[in-house]
Amino acid sequence: MAAVIVDGTRHVAMAAARAGARLVHLSTDSVFGGNRAPYDETAAAAPINDYGQAKAAAEALALAHSNAVVVRTSLIYGLDEMDNGTAWMTAALRAGQPVTLFTNQRRNPVWVETLVDACLELLDLPTTGVLNVAGRQTLSRAEFGLRLLDYWGVAERATLRLAEDSSGRWPVDCALDVSRATGLLRTPLLGVDEVIGAGERGKNLDP
Repeated sequence: MAAVIVDGTRHVAMAAARAGARLVHLSTDSVFGGNRAPYDETAAAAPINDYGQAKAAAEALALAHSNAVVVRTSLIYGLDEMDNGTAWMTAALRAGQPVTLFTNQRRNPVWVETLVDACLELLDLPTTGVLNVAGRQTLSRAEFGLRLLDYWGVAERATLRLAEDSSGRWPVDCALDVSRATGLLRTPLLGVDEVIGAGERGKNLDP
C-alpha cells in the first residue's frame, strides 16, 4: 500500500513538473493524530498508522511541485450507488455478521459530487499548498453510518453495535476546518444531512 501511495505520487508529481501541468493531489484527514481537532491548513501532519504516514509522505512529494494543491478530504460517499464502506456494512449485516460503528471517531464526510466539483474548480485557480475540502458537517462514524444505512433502507441491525474506539490504530477526532475552502470555492461544501435531505426530495444539488 505504501509503495503504491508514495511511489505513485512521486511519478505523477514528476510527470506534472515535466509537463508544466497543474497538480491537484488528493490526501486525507488520516494524516493527523486525531487529538487536536479541528484541523486547519496550518496543522502539521502527525500520522499514527502506516496509511497516514504514507499519505503524509505523498503530500510532501506533491507539494514539491510548484503548481500543486493538496486537497485534504474525509470520508467520501455517494447517493447514486453505495460507497465501499456502506456496501461492506450492508453485506455484513444482512449476513448476520458483527459490525461496529465508532461513536468517538469524528469526521467531515464529503459527497463525491462536491469533491469532484471542487477539484475541477481548483484546476483553474492559482491556489497552492494545502486546502481542506470536505463536508461542513462533522459527524461521528456511528452517526454517519446510521444515516447511510437509513438512506439505503438497510433494516437489518441485529448485529450492529455502537462503541468507542480505544484501539489506537486510527485517529479519533479528525474534524476539519473548511472555512478557507468555503470562502475560496463556488462549490458549496454540503453536509451529510443537506445532501441526504435533498436527495430524498429529488432536489438538484448542483451549484
